[in-house]
Amino acid sequence: MSARSSSSFCSQCGALLTPGASFCSQCGTAVGAEVASGRPEHRRRIEDLTVEGWEVKHDYGDRVVMIRREFGSIPLHVLLLVSTSGVGNILYAWYSYSPGADRIELRADGSEAYVSDENFSTDWTLRSAAAFIVSSVLGIFASVLGLFILLTDFGSVAALFGAVFLLLGLFSLALAPQHVPGFRSPTTFGTVRSTDERVVSEPTVPCTVCSGPVGTGVARRFAEKRYLAGIPVWTLNDGENHYCRSCARADFATITGKRVETEFA
Repeated sequence: MSARSSSSFCSQCGALLTPGASFCSQCGTAVGAEVASGRPEHRRRIEDLTVEGWEVKHDYGDRVVMIRREFGSIPLHVLLLVSTSGVGNILYAWYSYSPGADRIELRADGSEAYVSDENFSTDWTLRSAAAFIVSSVLGIFASVLGLFILLTDFGSVAALFGAVFLLLGLFSLALAPQHVPGFRSPTTFGTVRSTDERVVSEPTVPCTVCSGPVGTGVARRFAEKRYLAGIPVWTLNDGENHYCRSCARADFATITGKRVETEFA
């Protein structure tokens, strides 16, 4: 029996490698000396994320998609248990573990993009989710109670209370969408692109354009989402690029010889 090929197994953990893979899906170690010498920062970033609990989901050679699976926030689970009797906990845990799990795409040029496998928005925080749930639950309860009082002949005083409850319920339901991350005007429909910039100090992070160290430069976060009545229902693209000071100021045409829209290429 012939000995098994060492190139088919990870040199770090011994796991079986997928044909054509550049990194081990178990420990994140780069496959082959060629990758190690050519893209040290790319490989180091993947190995660091693996230590933090991320897994390699897809390996395309010059870009790698990693995923971090969790079951959600404990405080939010407690809130859902009280308000939904466990049904919301099951749905929330499934969403957090599968379609809503954090996914990041690491590219060989040093850029990173956060993506969602099911194209759902994953910008929710505990505060925004709790506010949305509370506003929705209270709005529904007050509206139903108000309608019940109005439709039942309890007298003029009761009708007044019913009208108040109905108005408060409708007002609470109208406020609920504003707690959705990325909420815009209710007249917003279709695809919307947005970018946000901030000054950063990253001496070890490579510039997206020239691959040199960023130093004191710019981090530009970008997002491309589809909106329905002001609510983001579909995340098409989301990520962050880093630029050194000269590349952030200069026209890309003077650097690469052609105009490049890095964020939405």
